[in-house]
This record gives sequence, C-alpha cells and structure tokens, in this order.
Amino acid sequence: MLFYVRYRLKNEKLADLADEVHSGGFPYKAKHVFASMEDSLTGLTIWEANDRAGIDEILSKLKNFAEVFEVIPVVSAEYAQQRIFQELY
Repeated sequence: MLFYVRYRLKNEKLADLADEVHSGGFPYKAKHVFASMEDSLTGLTIWEANDRAGIDEILSKLKNFAEVFEVIPVVSAEYAQQRIFQELY
C-alpha cells in the first residue's frame, strides 16, 4: 500500500535525524519526497507499507523528528483508472 504523508520537520532535530539516517537507526526510505515551496521543513512524501500498522511503525520513528499532519492511503493514477473502468463496465 502507498501512503501520502504530510509533516513538518522540527528544525532543532534535523541533526539528530541525519545521525539516525546515517547510522541506520531510521532504516526507512520514502518512495517520493517533496518539500513545500513556502516552507522547506514541510515534507510531502509517499511511503510504501504493507498496511496501516506498517505506516504507523514508520511514523512512530519519525515523530521524534517531525510533527505529522496527515496520512492518506493512496493509489496510482493507473490503478485508479482501472478501478473506475471496472465500476463503469
């Protein structure tokens, strides 16, 4: 499953997050990472996890470094199109 996550990094924790990532303490990699043009600390990411419990595990590690605002299960445009056509025909 894919999850869209919007969060804001805690400026005072950036060095700690970098240390965690480099040491392997935060072993997760988002599939896609973007930042807000208005606020570079606001992250807009797509994560992959088996289910909601899996994304919650990832976010439990991220909460030390960021405030999570939004988590939304998402599908690709191709998958959505297939579902729409299946429902119509």
